[in-house]
Amino acid sequence: MSRIIAVGRRRTHGQHGGMRLLEALESRLMLDGHLEECHDQGVDPIFSAAAAEAAAEMTVAAGPIAISGLPKYHSRPGAAMKLFLDFDGAPAITSWGNYSAPAQATYSQDTDLTTYSDAEQAQILEIWRRVSEKYSPFDIDVTTEDPGNRTAMKTLTVVMASDTGTWLGGTYGGYANIDSFATGTGQSTVYVFPKNLGPYSPKFVAECAAHEAGHALGLRHQSSYDTNGAKLTDYSKGTGTGAGSTAPIMGNSYSAERGLWWRGTTTSATTIQDDLALMTNRISYRIDDHGNTVSSATPLAISGTSVSGYGVIERTTDADVFSFSTGAGTLNITVGSYAYGGMLNLKLDLLTSTGSVVATRNAQTLGETLSVTVGSGAYRLVVSSNGSYGDIGQYSISGTILAPTSLVYAPTNLTASVVSGRVNLAWTDSSSNETGFVVQRSTDGVNFSNLATLGANVTTYSDLGVVAGATYQYRLYGLNGTTASDLSNVVTATLAPVAPASLSATVVSATQIRLNWTDVSGETGFRVERSLDGVNFTQIATVGTGVLTYSDATLNQNTTYIYRVRSSNAGGVSGPSPVASAKTLTAPVPNAPTNLTLTTANKSRLILRWTDNATNETGYRIEQSTNGVTFTQIATVGANATSFTTNRLVAGQMYWYRVSAYNTAGNSAYSNVASLAARGSTAKGEAVTIASPRTEKTKIKLVKLASA
Repeated sequence: MSRIIAVGRRRTHGQHGGMRLLEALESRLMLDGHLEECHDQGVDPIFSAAAAEAAAEMTVAAGPIAISGLPKYHSRPGAAMKLFLDFDGAPAITSWGNYSAPAQATYSQDTDLTTYSDAEQAQILEIWRRVSEKYSPFDIDVTTEDPGNRTAMKTLTVVMASDTGTWLGGTYGGYANIDSFATGTGQSTVYVFPKNLGPYSPKFVAECAAHEAGHALGLRHQSSYDTNGAKLTDYSKGTGTGAGSTAPIMGNSYSAERGLWWRGTTTSATTIQDDLALMTNRISYRIDDHGNTVSSATPLAISGTSVSGYGVIERTTDADVFSFSTGAGTLNITVGSYAYGGMLNLKLDLLTSTGSVVATRNAQTLGETLSVTVGSGAYRLVVSSNGSYGDIGQYSISGTILAPTSLVYAPTNLTASVVSGRVNLAWTDSSSNETGFVVQRSTDGVNFSNLATLGANVTTYSDLGVVAGATYQYRLYGLNGTTASDLSNVVTATLAPVAPASLSATVVSATQIRLNWTDVSGETGFRVERSLDGVNFTQIATVGTGVLTYSDATLNQNTTYIYRVRSSNAGGVSGPSPVASAKTLTAPVPNAPTNLTLTTANKSRLILRWTDNATNETGYRIEQSTNGVTFTQIATVGANATSFTTNRLVAGQMYWYRVSAYNTAGNSAYSNVASLAARGSTAKGEAVTIASPRTEKTKIKLVKLASA
């Protein structure tokens, strides 16, 4: 992960050694949140800075610089969320909770508001370093460069106020709206008052800044209570002061060696606040910066016989692994917590390249040193948290190793291929002095065991002891006597699974057959194939892991189908299962519709309605006749239809209709026949001739007279 830096905090009422400090915060319920205020409190003297702080990675400019020339420090430039430490003045915020926050001038210990002196530059750099350390485990950029917005969940601003905060009605070290980073209350801005913190103590200002930012992320105070549940102080001082002491950032950590994120009592003796769990509702942990296994180790930077490295322990479960090779002799490696407000109480382990423990250091201090006599070869350095809550943060590695004299170079370009049920390995022999190679295998990618020991100059190996459907990881290293090379790259090989041992096919209906088969180890899915002749198969479906049944539901009636199934995974596809066949049923014709009726909608439209008595019809056929004897199909409608409208009518014409259901088995019997004359009339005054149904010789001629 990218590098981060310092932390900071607040104070409480009182004075100590002539310095007013701040610690207590009292909440006030507001319309849109809670306001937390940091009161002045007496604090013990600042814990002496670690000697390592002298080795600063950044320096300040010699002589004053213009306010506009303030360096743009970033702890994690690529992070989307910003924690902006605003040193160069801030505009007024007319609606800041229940207050109107006045404009603030630039951070300054003197009357010159146009430049930063050497001392002011150094203070700003240290404050930024300390606050950055507090937020180093998280994916947020602590910066002195204005991000240009005050958007909720994007920018959290800590204003380094030029006044003493009297506009808040008292004297405070800092002031914040609870959870304002999420709600946007007061433009997600908190205030710190450096004049009330020391004045201008970088540690106190930084502790206060980290504390107020914690409020904006939703945290309340870590408080202390007696055995009866009575509050002793709003601000827990943790384990006290001096070397080895710890205290909550959300309490009073001014006098402690380490100010930490905490898990403890807050608003009552029975209310527990887990700082890290709450904060990560608003900001996430950063991505792990180094691998945590011997195979995924990061090489230490080596210059001659000097080594160096850097990292962040984001969580107490994190372990960062580094690799290096050394000659025989005594190596000296020191890993220290961050020099400016370091939080990490670390543990140090030295391992062989294959993971065997050589030495461990866990002295419960902010740094550990290994001075160990070792043989020539490849090793791993593991940096981890001591495991206590809040033991997280940055660290740096420095030290010396021995120039290798009989170094065996690690084999490279290891590859794996699966052929005929075996795994074939091949690699490049990168050394000229090895006496052999050791091949290792794993089934979980973490725990490796020796698989084979080979002679010098060998560059291939076939693993015959593998199981179909299984996945294996391989690596190897070279040997020169007892000196081991570093590890090769790790490769993975997955073998195709075996075919299902059994398959059954069961007829469900005239159009459906259901398949069932047995599961196999290592499959990630199955492929279903179908044939009509038992020779030519076509894949008709794929199903996922553990799915052991499939219904083929688009079949023809009275037809025999033959099936087989193959299992599959990343390694390939198995051979076919045993075949299974089944013959679909002969579908019955549907029941005939009944109760056909006709209704005229107007002169040219006729509506047919009937009762649907079938459950297996594909649709209905509509037939029409103009003489009641010869019928012609005029339309079809879908399954479950019970009506049809036609406009194929001639005024005055007599029509007969009937309906039948159909499916793949054929047509049903016809419904009853229904008839009706189409509505309509001739023009006014036109003669209409009606023939007698009994004799054609008698005719009556009617004339329709026009109305007056």
